[in-house]
Amino acid sequence: MLLQTILAVILFFNLRKQTKNNSSLQKWDRVILAAIACSIALFIISSSSKQTFAAAAILSYLLTGAAIYAVITQKIFVAQKPMLYAFLPLFILNFIEDALLIIHRPTYKEWDTYLEIAEMFGLIWMIAMLIINGKQRKALEKERQKAEAKEQEFKITEQLKAQLEIQVQERTAEITRQKEELQ
Repeated sequence: MLLQTILAVILFFNLRKQTKNNSSLQKWDRVILAAIACSIALFIISSSSKQTFAAAAILSYLLTGAAIYAVITQKIFVAQKPMLYAFLPLFILNFIEDALLIIHRPTYKEWDTYLEIAEMFGLIWMIAMLIINGKQRKALEKERQKAEAKEQEFKITEQLKAQLEIQVQERTAEITRQKEELQ
C-alpha cells in the first residue's frame, strides 16, 4: 500500500500542476487537493493498525481508480496519460497484492515472491517509460520552440515585405512624378 499511495500522490501532484494556475479549473484543483489529503490520511490510517488496513486499502484503491478514470476520460488531463501508463502496472500489481493479502493470506504467501519479481519489472517499466516520456516531452518542446521561432521569423519577414512594398510604391510614385515633370 505504501508504493501505491506514493504513486497516487505523485499522480495527484502532477495533475495539480495543470489545474493550479488556471482559474477555469479551480473545481479540479480543489478536488485534487482533497484527493492528496485523503491519500495521505488513508495511508496514515492503514499504517496505524491492522484492523483498519483493509478499509483504508479499499478506499485508497477507489480514490486511485477515480484518478485513473479522470486522467483517461477528461481531456484536460491528456498530458498526464503517459505518466499514468508508466504507473499503471505498479498500480495493478499493488492492487493484486493487497487484494490477496486481505482476502486470502496463505495464497498471498505462496505468490509473494512472484509478485515481488513482477513489481521489480513494473518498477523497471515505470522508470523506462518516465525516461522515454521525458525525452519525448523535451523533443516536443524543442520542436515547439522551433515552430515558434519560424513563426516569429515569418512575421518579421512579412513586416519587412510590407515595408518594402510601401517603399517600392513610394519610390515608383516618385519616379512617375519625376518622369511626368520631365515631359
